[in-house]
Amino acid sequence: ASFVQEAVAVVTETNELIAFAIPNNAAGPRFTDDLRRLIADALPSPLRPLRLHRVDQIPRLSGGKVDLAKLAKMDHLARKPTTIADPPGPGNDFQTRQLVEKAWRKVLNTHVAAGRWDEAGGDSLKLLHCVMEIETLIGQELGLEGFTVSMTADEMVRAVVAAQVASYGKAAPEHDPPLLFLFPGSVGYGPSLAAFASAMRSTAKVVPVRYPGLAMILKGQRDLASMTDAAVQQINRVQPSGNVRLLGHSLGGAVAMEVAARLLEAGRPVRFVGILDTSLEGERSRLWDTVARTLRRLRSNRISFYRVACRALAKITVRMGHESRLADAIDRYTDGQFNGACFRIKLELQEVLRAQAFFHWLKEPKPALPIHGTLFRCARPGMSLAIGWDRVFSHLQVVPVVGSHIDLVAEPHVATNRPLIEKAVLETYTAVETLRRGG
Repeated sequence: ASFVQEAVAVVTETNELIAFAIPNNAAGPRFTDDLRRLIADALPSPLRPLRLHRVDQIPRLSGGKVDLAKLAKMDHLARKPTTIADPPGPGNDFQTRQLVEKAWRKVLNTHVAAGRWDEAGGDSLKLLHCVMEIETLIGQELGLEGFTVSMTADEMVRAVVAAQVASYGKAAPEHDPPLLFLFPGSVGYGPSLAAFASAMRSTAKVVPVRYPGLAMILKGQRDLASMTDAAVQQINRVQPSGNVRLLGHSLGGAVAMEVAARLLEAGRPVRFVGILDTSLEGERSRLWDTVARTLRRLRSNRISFYRVACRALAKITVRMGHESRLADAIDRYTDGQFNGACFRIKLELQEVLRAQAFFHWLKEPKPALPIHGTLFRCARPGMSLAIGWDRVFSHLQVVPVVGSHIDLVAEPHVATNRPLIEKAVLETYTAVETLRRGG
């Protein structure tokens, strides 16, 4: 940043990312606020510092290296006044309420945050946008499990506070039950995956992995390597040690494989890699098959004509190479206000660009991993049983599942498929992990 003379970020013993920054002569009176906004615009939530301190100098050892011990002490002494997102408690529930109400009013374009979300004019799409707004305001990533379209403003505040409390309790190296990192498809972590993750809670604590958003994609983080970078950083932050378990759907299967390769190279144990119907042989579908599938989804109300139109616009724009122009035009048109159609177009644009990255990745050579993999495979007539994964893992278990590639973890198929996934995950638990889970 032009107004920063020097900055350093450190990870504490409790696995918290803390930043220290020295302002230069160009810095204004609200230096830390300006820097926080810059960080929020430039970095995804998992990579933002938990606390940001304005300092006059960075302490160094005699050899010139940063004095980490002194920085830790400075953080401890100055923690209260300079915390980006203080641990929630009786003193700052009111602040959380103010932020939630601000996001509620902005998304629903109302003067007061009251009543139920759906009765106030909200739907699932607007709820997703509201959660994203709250994440930006508090500088912390929130899961979707605690949010529903029927919740009240008070319930939304409690859901955010609960997520903050859970976040500040993540320092323990052992988890009960063990963690399972979930890599979504190009659509991202939506309501279906959130419901699936919640239903898995007795088997594993599911941690959704977030990919770079549209803003970062348009700034250059548009390939699978960028998604892998973000995922590895999230995993190392949430679980710096211990057995790692990965589960990826569609595009997420590709990212999970690349993450496994990175972790193994770094010497970390990867106990489970589950692939939810990702094909390394590409998608062999004719135009008529695509049209027929879309019509079936329209008839079953899984998608709307409105969404099909938004997706068509996104695909045409990406094919012409004008995605940045479209995003800029939307931002100018909305001018910071919520617009459902524009928000949907940007989501579709993000999904199309992620899918483009996946298809580019399919053409690249794949590493051979010296571990077992589990493929949960839908019916794919005319394609090989392993759909390419037998060339990646030293041993591959193929588990047939019901439903299609799109809805295998959605109702009604998830009722059949989830026990199969849980069984595969449980088989990788060590004796200690099994005892801890049972206790």
